[in-house]
Amino acid sequence: MNFILVGVILFLIIKGVIDKRYYKFTINSLKYELERYKEMTDTLCKRGDNIND
Repeated sequence: MNFILVGVILFLIIKGVIDKRYYKFTINSLKYELERYKEMTDTLCKRGDNIND
């Protein structure tokens, strides 16, 4: 019985670590996407300014 309990606790700890890592990864990728989006909009705005000249 104790062995099963220890196994479950270990599983939960490992799952938590993996989830945390995945969570950080998703946040970083979202930040990256935001940066790329900003760069794209900046270049589009610059192009628009050039056309207006």
